[in-house]
Amino acid sequence: MSIKIEDRIKQLKLNLKNRYLLEDIKADILIDILNYQNDFVRGAGEELPYNDGKLVSLYIGIPFCPTRCYYCSFASEVTDYSIIKSYLNLLIEEIKFTGEIAIKNGYRIESLYFGGGTPTILDKIDLELLINTTINAFKINPEKTEITIEAGRPDTITKGKLITINKFNINRISINPQSLNQKTLDIIGRKHSVKDIYNSFYEARLNNISIINSDIIAGLKGEEVRDFKNSLDEIIKLGAENITIHTLSVKRGSELKEVSPYIFRDGEKKVYEMLRYSYDKLKNSGYKPYYIYKQKNQVGGLENIGWCKENVHSIYNIRIIEENQTIIALGAGGIGKKYYPNKSETGFSIKRIANPRNYKIYMDRFDEILEKKNLYF
Repeated sequence: MSIKIEDRIKQLKLNLKNRYLLEDIKADILIDILNYQNDFVRGAGEELPYNDGKLVSLYIGIPFCPTRCYYCSFASEVTDYSIIKSYLNLLIEEIKFTGEIAIKNGYRIESLYFGGGTPTILDKIDLELLINTTINAFKINPEKTEITIEAGRPDTITKGKLITINKFNINRISINPQSLNQKTLDIIGRKHSVKDIYNSFYEARLNNISIINSDIIAGLKGEEVRDFKNSLDEIIKLGAENITIHTLSVKRGSELKEVSPYIFRDGEKKVYEMLRYSYDKLKNSGYKPYYIYKQKNQVGGLENIGWCKENVHSIYNIRIIEENQTIIALGAGGIGKKYYPNKSETGFSIKRIANPRNYKIYMDRFDEILEKKNLYF
């Protein structure tokens, strides 16, 4: 006699509590994520199985920002546009080269993510060049492929760029305020205002962007629980379809690591209260948790959780965490992963394929980077 799914879930929750010592609310979130992915996320054995090694995600990196946030460890530099242009010329070459390999070897793009850095730091003409080249090189149908453009800095979002994005039938961007407290924005190194955040949402909606991803960080310097609550409440009011709640992490390579290397040991109680508020607020506002991950040196050893409105999750976010799909990553700081189905005792194995983080090294070692793409893909 088969075991009912309800009984299996009850047993799972008991295991999470008794074996892994999770409190009820954490166990419930994990089960909610499991249920969401079972209900809404395509998996193996369906129309486009993602574990055959050929259905892949594609990452394109623009490692430049208007300013550098103090907690950031990503490939992100502040430089003159002439240098950005030189970098872009090589990136276009890498895209064309790798696209040819991908098509020849039967790869199919499930999701495409333009990240960084801030891709919308590019001017309108160069942004169009980047998108058009990528879509053509990998023969991507935007109407059947999840495409996301990181537009995290509101001060880089213009009507012209949004029109360009919409021209390619791309309807998902990321606007990542991290906080809607002006004092906090100033502390972390942002050069835009809270008003700019509201304006960017407004312009995105006017230009047919139907899905907006937003990040908020719990534990930023100087913030109290009320500041975090206000930021989350306002992002919900603005209507972001995806909201990821990050716990502050002290990352190697960040300014925060140099100034306050052990800040992650402080403020655990306050940050935990922020996260508890986010669980209840998001759930009561119609959002569902759909992916979760942890990083080293996060305040209180706490986690990052992605929430979304029903059936508008980011498949890229899920796949990048699962590590059972090939990720083709192009540009400085891009970390690709070659997935080998059925090649190990666990049923799969992963080979990490990283481009240099520094854009100068990327440009100097460009021929070597192309050779590596040819070798693995």
